Amino acid sequence: MPAAPDRILIVEDEQLVALDLEGTLRDLGYQIAGHAATADEAVAIANREQPDLVLMDVNLGGGDDGITAAGRIRKERDVPIIFVTAYDDETTLIRAQISEPYGFILKPYQPREIRACIRMALYHHVMQRERARIKQELSDALAENRVLQGLLTICGQCRKIDDRENGWVSLERYVELHSLAKFSHGLCPTCAKAYLDDFHRQTRTPLPPT
Repeated sequence: MPAAPDRILIVEDEQLVALDLEGTLRDLGYQIAGHAATADEAVAIANREQPDLVLMDVNLGGGDDGITAAGRIRKERDVPIIFVTAYDDETTLIRAQISEPYGFILKPYQPREIRACIRMALYHHVMQRERARIKQELSDALAENRVLQGLLTICGQCRKIDDRENGWVSLERYVELHSLAKFSHGLCPTCAKAYLDDFHRQTRTPLPPT
């Protein structure tokens, strides 16, 4: 079953530009998640519709500009945002960079610019989320594999360890309490030979030649 088209929120206060951008996106195979003309509308629609990407005009009427709106949206949702603007002055660029956008498109734009920028932004976002997932899994795995460290007091006679939380416990019990290790039991070659020697002495069965 083919994947559903990505849904894009358009934030643009000029109606004709918004309609043109909407037509371009539909021609490129994207769905429109909504159209906002102000920062407040953009935040509300982004929270309600949960788009896969936001195309954000920098200069918006009626309150906050697009850069501020992008920051408000990013606080609520992990969604890639691309700025679309006619302004490329140093102040605008610096403010836009701080908001960590996934792209910056200058007007007038070409459809191929829109297509390339959106595809790269969506791909980059997926890769970021995948890296975050792997990092979290690694962190969880490291947290589970606790490491024994520090100075341990061991009885010279019975070989038990002084565990301040659980009293004097055997080495086996201490390791089980402070790690994920579990034990199975057997005999090492030295102990196995000693056991067999003792067994044969008690039963007076001569040992086979070695």
